[in-house]
Formats: sequence, C-alpha cells, structure tokens
Amino acid sequence: MSKVPKPAAAPEIEGRFAALRAEFPGWTIGPSDKPGTPYCAVRDAADDTSPILTAGSYDALRGLLAEQDATDVKARLKAEFPGWSIIRSNQGRWWATRGPLTREILNRPSDLDADTAEGLAAQLRAVARDE
Repeated sequence: MSKVPKPAAAPEIEGRFAALRAEFPGWTIGPSDKPGTPYCAVRDAADDTSPILTAGSYDALRGLLAEQDATDVKARLKAEFPGWSIIRSNQGRWWATRGPLTREILNRPSDLDADTAEGLAAQLRAVARDE
C-alpha cells in the first residue's frame, strides 16, 4: 500500500474501509492525505500503472471501485471474444452483440444478455463451442 498515504483513520471510517476491502478484493483501500477526499483505493498490481481512486465519501469510492472493476471485466471479455461488442447497462446488466453476421453464422445468436459478467462469458463460450 505504498501508493496510498496512511494518515490516522477514525474508527467509523476504518469500519467502512474494511467493508470496501471485503467487497472489492484486489484493491488496497485506506485513508487519503488529500483534503476533502478521505477515501483512497489502489489496484493491487506489480507495476505503477494501477489507477489511484480517491473520493470524498464511502458511497462515491464504492461507485468508483464498481465502475473500475466493470471496466476491467469488459476489457477481459472483449479480449477473449474479439468478434463481440460488450456492453454493461446503467442497471448493471451485461450484453454482447455482434454483426453484421456472415453467411456461416447467420442463424447463430447475434446478441446475448445476462445479469452478471460471468453469466455472459458462459453464454459466449457456449456460442463459440457451437460454431
């Protein structure tokens, strides 16, 4: 957690940090030294390219963490399934679309949706197996 400054955190904030750490494994979460932004998170990684997220409230940092995690998952899905466009709706639903379809896959699915990224990935893998 060398990227995240460590000023003393009040007990109520420390409890919120613990909740965020439990919800978002893979992130180092702690207090920030920036005025007005007591919450800070850094993606656990071996390099210096990890994003540093800071926020003024628990809810704001939670939203930033969820958004960053979704962005990372979306990039992984796009890399695994390059012929598909991956979309995550504002309500958190996941979609995959492709087109225009070639003659060979004209009667195959061109759009899929799921409640989770894992569910969408499973559907995409099933389609890929059938082709």
